[in-house]
Amino acid sequence: MENNQDIVKKTSQFIKRSMTLKIISVGILILLLLIPASMVKGLIRERQHRRDAVVQEISQKWGDSQTITGPFLTVPFKTFYKDDRGKVRFNLKYLHFLPESLNITGDMSPEVRYRSLFEAVLYNTKLTFSGNFKLPPAGQLNLEPKNIQWDKAYLSLGITDMRGIRNKIVMTLNGVEYNANPGLKTTDLAGAGVTVPWSNPCQRRRRTIFPLI
Repeated sequence: MENNQDIVKKTSQFIKRSMTLKIISVGILILLLLIPASMVKGLIRERQHRRDAVVQEISQKWGDSQTITGPFLTVPFKTFYKDDRGKVRFNLKYLHFLPESLNITGDMSPEVRYRSLFEAVLYNTKLTFSGNFKLPPAGQLNLEPKNIQWDKAYLSLGITDMRGIRNKIVMTLNGVEYNANPGLKTTDLAGAGVTVPWSNPCQRRRRTIFPLI
């Protein structure tokens, strides 16, 4: 009986004095505490992924971020060449003119959309563009005037995501309003957007543009 008591006493003293055993005990406690911490981190990551998915879903229905290009005036012109049979053919290319002056004003209002536990902030913007074009003399274009199709010119506005357009876009040219048509004739300056036919832009007059988005 006394031997057992001595063994217990020596073991207790060894445990109290052993640094190695204390370090091992602390390590075990740390590992045990990491289990709930890992579970909490996993829950946070899951909620973050779910939030990002909800925001992306709402944004896709509303419209992605927008980049507005222009407005710009596009005028087609012909370039001629001979094919393998010696027959004269032509390619259609485009001249692009930017406004001589441009003024942009707008109002932005945020809207909050909710889905389950999450929310996404969306922005509704109404922009007004105004300006004028000043075209260079035909001699400065290094093109035959007869090859420039001024009667087929059009005014364009580049918009990256047409899904985000809620109201019709109206352009006013010389006091006359036109509803813009979706799509661009060429993607030289923008990949998507709207256009309005602009006949006889070569007239030396100030042209005022008021696209409303």
